[in-house]
Amino acid sequence: MTDPLLPSRQLQGVALAGALVLIILRFHHPSGWPSTQQCEAQGAIDFDKEDPDGFTTRTRGRKDPCTKLKQVGISKIAFVLKTGATEIQDKLPIHLLSLFACLRPDIDYVIYSDLAQRIGPAEVKDAVALVSDTAHGANPEFRHYDAMKEHVQRGGDAKEMAGEAAWHLDKWKFLPMISESYHFFAEQDKQWVFFMEADTYASPYNLLQWISRLDPHQPLYAGAQVVIGETEFAHGGSGILMSGPAVLALRNEYLANQNHWEDVIAAEVN
Repeated sequence: MTDPLLPSRQLQGVALAGALVLIILRFHHPSGWPSTQQCEAQGAIDFDKEDPDGFTTRTRGRKDPCTKLKQVGISKIAFVLKTGATEIQDKLPIHLLSLFACLRPDIDYVIYSDLAQRIGPAEVKDAVALVSDTAHGANPEFRHYDAMKEHVQRGGDAKEMAGEAAWHLDKWKFLPMISESYHFFAEQDKQWVFFMEADTYASPYNLLQWISRLDPHQPLYAGAQVVIGETEFAHGGSGILMSGPAVLALRNEYLANQNHWEDVIAAEVN
């Protein structure tokens, strides 16, 4: 039976990441975006008005959708997908067969989970392994993490470990994942990182139209606004967009005070 509280539990990790971002930079609200007329004046991307969703409609046609995406600037964005070992076999394949089929693994996209493994062309990274040994030893969520790794090493299926314990572990992935994603800017010359869940569909042309209106040199953190208590943050399931300076600011704060932020994560109620 599905726990009705799971959606709110999913939001906790996102809210924590959002709270850290908002300590460092201001939430970029749509009201601050330039108008369509301003974008045209600034030389924004000219998309095909006759076929704006060419990525999907042309997949089986004569035109290569990957070529079109490259022409309109998809290489400016790195995609970071967060998932879990108990669901990855069900939810990752559609991404590898659609948008990610046009991208290069570890250069244009990366996948984070709670178990390192290879699926198709993708080398899935273990975000939980980036947590400190101190936090690992002090928090009960890691008992499930250790048990799942042992279960898989003995030939078991990670899906057999699905349940509330897997959801409790999810909150530990966000900050290490965002921090480590900075390598896209340092090594791959990206301007943006788009963070998405395994059940998030990213419309690449809409996303490219959006970023054509924004300044990647500013520390921007944007997405669908959610407010819980006094914390305002971008909803993880809708996707979160961050510029290079924003990711660097979060990375610097997190690494400088990792023990503090791990204590904050541990205090989050599951």
